[in-house]
Amino acid sequence: METLKFMTNIDSPKEFGRIKSILDRFSEIKEWDLDFDSIYNLLVVKAINLKGSVIADALSGLGYHATLLYEE
Repeated sequence: METLKFMTNIDSPKEFGRIKSILDRFSEIKEWDLDFDSIYNLLVVKAINLKGSVIADALSGLGYHATLLYEE
């Protein structure tokens, strides 16, 4: 399982529902969380065989920016 960390412009817990509606479509995603305490508004995704660009593109469709910072 890979851990992907993204810097995002998601800056409010009110956005959680919109993000959930997108990320729940991916069966490869096993867990995800938004860290609003981080200055980067981190989105942390744990997934199996999923490219960061796929997540970034999906979020872009909702008007969010997500830049992959880290992949483990």
